Amino acid sequence: MAQAKTTANTSNTTPSDEVSAQIAALKSDIASLTNAVAELGRAKSAEFQNYAKGKAADAKAKAQEGADYMKHNAEFAYGKANDFVVERPATAIGIAAAVGFLVGHISARK
Repeated sequence: MAQAKTTANTSNTTPSDEVSAQIAALKSDIASLTNAVAELGRAKSAEFQNYAKGKAADAKAKAQEGADYMKHNAEFAYGKANDFVVERPATAIGIAAAVGFLVGHISARK
């Protein structure tokens, strides 16, 4: 950091020269600090991007697990319904007719 000089005024230096030198030193220090802060920002940005990508990958994996689970359950339910229709065709037709009647009755009640 820039520090004020406490030495006695020599024949070649004037107070304005000292002030100019201190201002130049301050500018250099500020530029160094700015670069350090910018580098820290870039590092944190990369860290947060990696964190977000990791969380997105975790969410995608969980969503895929859920989709696989639902697909398995839907296939199981379809198989059970298919077995029921094959074992009891008359009952299946009766249930389908009753459901169709109820849906028609509810949709016609506007």
